[in-house]
Amino acid sequence: MIKKHALQMRMAINVLLRLTDPDRYCVAIAERYQGAEASEQDYELHLYVREPRKSGQIELALLARAIEDLGTHYLTVASTYDAGTTKGEDIRQSIKIW
Repeated sequence: MIKKHALQMRMAINVLLRLTDPDRYCVAIAERYQGAEASEQDYELHLYVREPRKSGQIELALLARAIEDLGTHYLTVASTYDAGTTKGEDIRQSIKIW
């Protein structure tokens, strides 16, 4: 998806997450093909649980699936996301939307 759509979707998902439990979940934007030349459609979203020891992956997967079912433009899959400030420092299980 293009960066503009990724930013809009992140904002919408953040609003939903804040209405339920603002400290449990997080949504982040990442480049799909890091290190490749920039293109218009090279961004993805990662939904993950802020505290790795807490539950919530299934709920995030259901939310991502609902987003996927609402339109034909997005796909979802189980993935991982590096939530750390240093590469490889804090790898989390995530649900990826692209």
